Amino acid sequence: MSEFIVTDQFIGGNIVIQRIDGNQVYLDRDLRDSSHWFYWAFRVDGAAGRTLTFTFPRIFWVTGVRRSAMT
Repeated sequence: MSEFIVTDQFIGGNIVIQRIDGNQVYLDRDLRDSSHWFYWAFRVDGAAGRTLTFTFPRIFWVTGVRRSAMT
């Protein structure tokens, strides 16, 4: 199966990729200059036909009150 790419290399992208182990992706926040609020903004390319699992190991509450959003 072909490789997939997880990136934040676009305007507004804000993740730190800790590691990728098979189909398991470990992410953390890139807080930059803010520690009071956060939104997840990253892109995955080349993952058609795969089931990926995203793990946020340092964070207990990772989605907002309206749950997560995807586009």
